[in-house]
Amino acid sequence: MLSRRGTCSAGGWAPLRAGSPADGPNCTYIGRRDWHGALLVGSCARNVRPALEQHQRAWVTSLLDRTAGSLLIFEDEQRAGDPDGTRAALRGWAAADDRVRLLLAQPLLYPQWSRTQRLALCRNQLVREAAASLSAHGTFLSLDLDCHAPPVDQLVRVIASMATQPWDVLTVNTRAPTLYYDRWALRSNTLGLNYDCWFNSTQRKMHGSCPEYAITIDPAAPTLAVDSAFNGLGLYRAAALRSGADCRYRGTKNSYMCEHVPYHLCLRKHRLAIGVLPSLATACGAPILSRRRRHIHYLANGSVQMEAYAASIDPSGKSKKSMKHHKPRPREAQRHPTGHRPSP
Repeated sequence: MLSRRGTCSAGGWAPLRAGSPADGPNCTYIGRRDWHGALLVGSCARNVRPALEQHQRAWVTSLLDRTAGSLLIFEDEQRAGDPDGTRAALRGWAAADDRVRLLLAQPLLYPQWSRTQRLALCRNQLVREAAASLSAHGTFLSLDLDCHAPPVDQLVRVIASMATQPWDVLTVNTRAPTLYYDRWALRSNTLGLNYDCWFNSTQRKMHGSCPEYAITIDPAAPTLAVDSAFNGLGLYRAAALRSGADCRYRGTKNSYMCEHVPYHLCLRKHRLAIGVLPSLATACGAPILSRRRRHIHYLANGSVQMEAYAASIDPSGKSKKSMKHHKPRPREAQRHPTGHRPSP
């Protein structure tokens, strides 16, 4: 396998050069960097060997076979080395399949590196490599390896449609019957969640914390325009990555910010359209819920039902309180945001 030492920074991976100061932690690039194609799958890996062995390696391999794509995985060494064998499994995969490339970083340890700072560093490497290597109409697929991804056939159809979609970024729903999972990364006026529901104490007191939001999105609903979302899988047009070349994922000490949000809000400033595609869904586990919940339903007709706070729902899944119907707000109700170019 080809191997080259370098550094990882917010601007991406760069090879070490004699006499030049390092601008980030040491990262070794495994595999060829001269790949160019129409699909790059990118992932941040930590303790994912069971997921790789149980489902993700076979799933990714099938996707690459169908799309002539490539895979880039970032993995940072842990204090304990390689506790579950993830790094060894990744090296073995890359040795067996030249479409698999790795960025292996030195230990990024707390307190110098928080969780979201590590993830932001990883995601910045992935989008920079995607912007540099993808063809003009290519797609970058950002994937959480510990989630169960959608069926390959369905995803291939969505990827093929990206060139004609009015969206620059498409993220995913949660597989029914589980409630929508990734509320921290979500910013949606339509769903009433347009603030940091984990760490913004003022907004949490006024509007509720993340565990109070019980969100369901009907798989038959139209694409929901948002300012930010992820939920384990995102599709990004190569042209969008290049238009937002100045955008960066960012984390904070103590992880008091979701790394996806600054990046997506920057893309929105570039007038790029981000959507949640309800028919495309992952399974990343059950969301944390409080006893005091606000049930929000994005329906097949594009309308939103919001319930007053309730402690529970009956066994049929219907609320004990009456529903209130709300029409989607104009900017986010349509298939692409009003005032933004059709092009997530």
